[in-house]
Amino acid sequence: MIEIRPASAADAERLLEIYGPYVRNTAITFEYETPSLAEFRKRIEEISKKYPYLVLLKDSRIEGYAYAGAFKGRAAYDWACETTIYLDREAQKCGLGRMLYEALEAELGKMGILNLYACIAWPETEDEYLTANSADFHAHLGYRRVGVFRKCGYKFGRWYDMVWMEKIIGGHTAAQPPVRPYPDVKAQELRIVIPRPEDGWFYVRMMSDPATMAYNAPWFPPDGCIPHPEEEWRRLQAEWIGREPERFYAFLQRSGDGAFVGDVNYHRSSEGDWCDMGIVIYAPERGKGYGKQGLRLLLDRAFCADGIACLHNDFETAREAAYAIHQAAGFRESGREDGVIHLELTREEYLSRNRADSLPCTEDIR
Repeated sequence: MIEIRPASAADAERLLEIYGPYVRNTAITFEYETPSLAEFRKRIEEISKKYPYLVLLKDSRIEGYAYAGAFKGRAAYDWACETTIYLDREAQKCGLGRMLYEALEAELGKMGILNLYACIAWPETEDEYLTANSADFHAHLGYRRVGVFRKCGYKFGRWYDMVWMEKIIGGHTAAQPPVRPYPDVKAQELRIVIPRPEDGWFYVRMMSDPATMAYNAPWFPPDGCIPHPEEEWRRLQAEWIGREPERFYAFLQRSGDGAFVGDVNYHRSSEGDWCDMGIVIYAPERGKGYGKQGLRLLLDRAFCADGIACLHNDFETAREAAYAIHQAAGFRESGREDGVIHLELTREEYLSRNRADSLPCTEDIR
């Protein structure tokens, strides 16, 4: 089992076990002395104040880590960063490096980072301390060489070059939004939680809010609000919770403050081998990207955890934002009738579009 998560100071000892041989036995790093455990913990903590510092675990053992840091200290460089990756020497050549680096890239994209740079030691002639493997690895991931510094690093009595490689992951505009520190990004991320009976106050509030339920007005006029939401909540608890994969219901919860922001669900259709799904974002929380996040969490749950074969959703053609979010996630139209769009997405389609190597969604069965 592969897991990628943010590093903590508690991981420092294992990360130092990985890094130490690179210092002692290679010119991959130009560092001469292996840092102390205290120094390494400090590095993790300092980097994590602004940038992602990720670890990859295989069967619960850390096999590598990757992080980003400032490219240059001046404000105009904020949209660029330098990336670094180290794997346990026994964990190379099996795809873990790609998984880890692509996860790092995804997290940097959430911050608003546009330019990635890798500073890589380069041998004029390969030797026992340094090969071209690192530069080749970056090239396979879409980096291109943009500069070289000749004989700028001296280690093991030999001179080595250093190359800069670059990858652009975002669009540059005249009015570029500011980069957000990684802790702020993480605080706004959502997770799926299975609600407890006492959490029903949020369901009642959401189902009784006309702004949230306006989409439901054709079925529950005049404002779409669900009648008797307290009774409906008790029914959900009795008939939906713990009924996976036939039925699934959960809240979307913001990581930073624990606030509930919406709900997601699916249930197996009586008409075929698919599930109808739904997602609702509480009106005061809209406009923050939670619809896109919540849909991705539901798709991960349905396709990756519960093995659902196909998900289906439909809504009125006037709901352009909902249509755009579903289309971006890979849904395709299966038909239109009477002003309603029918969309569906299969497990195979979803998995082919989305590698299972990004940071896992956080699910909390409470």
